[in-house]
Amino acid sequence: MGVAIKDMQLIGEGATADVYRYSDATILKLFKKAYGAESVRYEASIAEAIGKTDIPAAAYRGIVSIDGRDGIVYDFVPGPLLLFSLLGSNIPEAVAIAKKLAALHGAINSVRTGGLPGQKDRISYLIGRAEGIDDTREKILAWLASRPQGGAVCHGDLHAGNVIVSDGNYVAIDWMNAYSGEGEGDALRSYLMIISPYLPIPIPFWKKPAFTLFKKLVAEAYLGEYLRITGVKRKDLFVWWPAIAAARLADNVPGEREWLARKIKKNVRRL
Repeated sequence: MGVAIKDMQLIGEGATADVYRYSDATILKLFKKAYGAESVRYEASIAEAIGKTDIPAAAYRGIVSIDGRDGIVYDFVPGPLLLFSLLGSNIPEAVAIAKKLAALHGAINSVRTGGLPGQKDRISYLIGRAEGIDDTREKILAWLASRPQGGAVCHGDLHAGNVIVSDGNYVAIDWMNAYSGEGEGDALRSYLMIISPYLPIPIPFWKKPAFTLFKKLVAEAYLGEYLRITGVKRKDLFVWWPAIAAARLADNVPGEREWLARKIKKNVRRL
């Protein structure tokens, strides 16, 4: 298809790529010029691996280059982001959404497939980049190295902003951080993102206590349902706190640094 960037409709913008409607049936994730062909091939290899499973995800359709930028073509999945449904919901609705998200996550982690990076390599790399954990870094890395390799498909960044609600079904998108490993670590990262002090939207100071409570209720509903569905024990999931919190530090999310440092200090004794 011979098109230029100016001919396409921009439907999303991110730090690494912009998303355009490529055709009636497809979208194009067009990487910024700072990210070359290697980044595109890396994500494409993950998309191909996920496409060989029954996981609900946008189908991969190939790599293209437009106006000097490389990108990946995916099937267009109609529907809003789950985040909008969650933010517009009352507490009973939010609990139901959290449980359905947990069901999706449990189903993803139940799948086994080849072609994905390893969890230990991915998380170790992030821990190596994290600042302010020189006193615990080696202990966390040693614990992570001692873990079994694990074969579960892990999304690596599953949250309400990476799920589309299409005809009532949840479809996971943005698989660039996916890896193969232990699902407990993957689930804990999702739990972390829900209870994080980071606020995804501007909140008046007088509403923050209520919104924080809302986040905690959603997080506990998600966690309880994930544990129920998978049979994982809470202690076996929470033993991942130091590794996942240390890896999250590398993302430099506003308002999280001190909170993550406390999580690491409190839970490093579990290792």
